[in-house]
Amino acid sequence: MNQALFVGRLTRPVVVKHLDTNIRVVNNQLAVQRLRRNQHGEFMTDFIPISAWGGLADLMEKYCEKGQQIAVNGRMQSRDYDDKAGVKHYVVECVLENITLLSGGRPANSDNVAEEESTEIDSEQVMESLNMTLAEN
Repeated sequence: MNQALFVGRLTRPVVVKHLDTNIRVVNNQLAVQRLRRNQHGEFMTDFIPISAWGGLADLMEKYCEKGQQIAVNGRMQSRDYDDKAGVKHYVVECVLENITLLSGGRPANSDNVAEEESTEIDSEQVMESLNMTLAEN
């Protein structure tokens, strides 16, 4: 079973990338505070790469901003790609299936803010498009 659940804050502004065949993706990072303190009494933080596709990307673009606390669940996924120089890069990220807005965020045009949205995507098509796009960059 591959299921991940994180609560944390977005570390970067939310930017939607438009890939081939009208596929939309948001790549960001979630700062997740650990429950235990280090030897200096400070909480440690993990930075988890996340990606949201399709409707979830649109939801994030509309309602999320840097520093906002969100809860996400999804699956951990690894992939690799070659950059323009031909160097292979390896990535492990959480591919989101659900998002719950916990704090702040951009005001919507309406008074009702969607708290959760789930979408079904063709993961093979998405990964193929993503790897092609990353290889071009």
